[in-house]
Amino acid sequence: MSILDSINKAEERAAEMRSEAKAKARETLRQAEAEAREKGDALILEAKEASEAVLLQEEALAEKEMERVLHDASLADEKMAENARTRVPKAVEFILERVETQ
Repeated sequence: MSILDSINKAEERAAEMRSEAKAKARETLRQAEAEAREKGDALILEAKEASEAVLLQEEALAEKEMERVLHDASLADEKMAENARTRVPKAVEFILERVETQ
């Protein structure tokens, strides 16, 4: 084998090695992209689940606040109604006096 043949074989082997390295790099990049997508999808899912949990918690707090406000309004309404009921006899008496004096 001549030096020229050795150089040609070395160049061919170098070209094969470059081709293999490029293929390996492409495969490594593809795997990295796939892993990144999976991790990104997992993070998005985790964020969605966390936001849904927060939403449910906030809805429960809003429900409790609404119940408290309605209860307070009901108590205020009952107090006004009781106040009105205690004044009805005086109002009737006043109206009757006005009617009788006219």
